[in-house]
Amino acid sequence: MITIIRSEIGKLFRMKIMILPILMMLGVIIMNMFDYGTLGYDNSRWRLAYSQKDGELLYGQEGYERNKEVATAYQGEVTDELIEKLHRDYENAPYAELDGSPVYDYTYRFFDAVFGISYEHYLSKEDVWGEVDGTIRYGFTGDWDAYGYIITQFFRFFAIFIIIFASPLFPYERECGMLETVATVKHGGESLLKYKIKAVFITANVILFVVLAILSILHFSKYGFANADVSIQCSGDRQYVTAVLDCTMGELTVFKLLFGIVGCNLILLLTVLVSMLSMTSLASLCVAMVSIWALNYKMVHALVNNDIVNILLAFIPVNALDIDSLIKSVSNKAVLYMVLAGLIAIFVVVSLFIKKLWKTRQFYIKK
Repeated sequence: MITIIRSEIGKLFRMKIMILPILMMLGVIIMNMFDYGTLGYDNSRWRLAYSQKDGELLYGQEGYERNKEVATAYQGEVTDELIEKLHRDYENAPYAELDGSPVYDYTYRFFDAVFGISYEHYLSKEDVWGEVDGTIRYGFTGDWDAYGYIITQFFRFFAIFIIIFASPLFPYERECGMLETVATVKHGGESLLKYKIKAVFITANVILFVVLAILSILHFSKYGFANADVSIQCSGDRQYVTAVLDCTMGELTVFKLLFGIVGCNLILLLTVLVSMLSMTSLASLCVAMVSIWALNYKMVHALVNNDIVNILLAFIPVNALDIDSLIKSVSNKAVLYMVLAGLIAIFVVVSLFIKKLWKTRQFYIKK
């Protein structure tokens, strides 16, 4: 059996169409590693790489470290007393200039954007986070934000890769006139389905976990796990400011990894299903791309955007690759576990359907 699976894996890599998506995926990963600090911030365009000290503009790794230093000084539970202290500290704070605009350190920029601490009548914690059922902790989240962004981008491009990778799985045999022939040999028939699916899932998941392991080792060996307990509402990119979910940056990262892995495998399974039903590799690729990506969050949000819709859309595999909209729409982590369980249940149902479909639609010739 191992020899047959190895042979099927060899077939997958003999298809020249694999070269372009592999190069694209590697290119995107490397670009994001430069942009989001895995290889340092001297070449980064991220706003957390901008800061100031005593009126001098700091940029790159130096600016990033300055932002981390200031955020660490104010680290802890966000209270009205902390907000008041920040208001007093920054009343006459020095700033640098960039293209005629003032540049402060990121802690000031964050609390001014959220609470308006540069004004006399700034907001209180109750005004902003009164609905959050839990303690809000502030701290430097840049390292966690960077890792979360990098793996999210990786999952998106990996999904495109596996669609291209798996689309020709069955049409390739048909186009070569080999499907009926292979189906009649010793390991044909039902075994053909079993070996092909095992081959494509083993290959895709080995690539998935190897790349994730490399990214994780590179990132956490450089930045460590500090500030994992900071609340997502204090995330450096400010996209979770309005979230009411009591969740830390460390927990958010675990959720992103779990949803991304399950989502990629479910997309792979759906691509296998489309491949079974398609007569040509091109048709399989086009149908898989359209059907899998049609209901992604951005497409639907152009028409409607509310919490109920976001939760329902989370059961669409492509949306598991980027759970930001889901995170901002729920108030309890139990909902996240339910959605994750639902995605796994969909995987099981589709697997059983594929097995039944293979038998009933006569995709192979019985001996």
